[in-house]
Amino acid sequence: MKTKIFSLITILALMLPFFAEAVSISIATQPDNGTSRSIILNGTPTDDTNSQETILQIGDITLTIDVKETARRILITFKGEDTTTTEEIIVTPSSNGYVTSIYIDGKLLGTSIKDVNILEPVQLTTVSFNTESSESNSQSFHASYTYKWWDSIRYVTGPTYQIKYPHPDRDYYSIAPWNDWERTGSKLFHTQYNDAYSGFIAGVGWAGLFAAFGAYIGLRTKNTYAVVIGAVLGAVFGLYLQIVAEAVLLDEEGCLWWWSSRAMDNWLAANGWWIWFFSITGNANAFVWAAFVLYGYLRIGDTTFYDAVNAGSP
Repeated sequence: MKTKIFSLITILALMLPFFAEAVSISIATQPDNGTSRSIILNGTPTDDTNSQETILQIGDITLTIDVKETARRILITFKGEDTTTTEEIIVTPSSNGYVTSIYIDGKLLGTSIKDVNILEPVQLTTVSFNTESSESNSQSFHASYTYKWWDSIRYVTGPTYQIKYPHPDRDYYSIAPWNDWERTGSKLFHTQYNDAYSGFIAGVGWAGLFAAFGAYIGLRTKNTYAVVIGAVLGAVFGLYLQIVAEAVLLDEEGCLWWWSSRAMDNWLAANGWWIWFFSITGNANAFVWAAFVLYGYLRIGDTTFYDAVNAGSP
């Protein structure tokens, strides 16, 4: 009964934009499940820069990224077994930066002004590293590694020419770079995309990255409304998170690591129908952002974008 009362209060509060970010929403519990979903690359961009379409298969969700106008407008389609949701992103240069407008199924989700264009390709800061070098298995090479425990997960660090940024220790967990991998920590999910998928997705731009993360998280919640959760969550990332123009995304094995909040996943799993409802009424933006402000965490590569659960950085 207490949870239902909080739920009703939340719905009423979110109908009033003034209170949207101050809403306190209870977290429903969910079994501790760190099972990774397979991610398959179904297609590649076409050579025509005015008409690029990329199709990604993330578990049961098909994610299509269609470039309508290069660096200005893209259409992202999230498709599940019996649900399809579209997300349109339009970026317009202005004197203050780039005006980013995001639509869900034709309805305006929100508008923000950013310093960078999230539809531009991601600019990678790469480090020269030969994974086939005989030195990679030498004792002196590993001697400079350091290890730590963060969020109950064993991490490896070292000079950037060896370990580009801290991540779970591959040797300790027998993590192969050609496999997807995920482990549940105390507060976070620690996720690796395989090297083939990572190399591809790193070039699709921030909008594509956030769409992929949203789809993955939506799928992981095992909620009926996973497709809608993925679309709205990916859009919220794009609207609100601070974007860096250059970032180290791929690690020394060519894999992309990212981290998200267990508390946010639990909340999404329990409240997916609200996201679906508010995406129709036009208030999904404030609804999901209010929850993310309370429970969210997102780190990609070497950059922590948001930390509401006080997990810190490795």
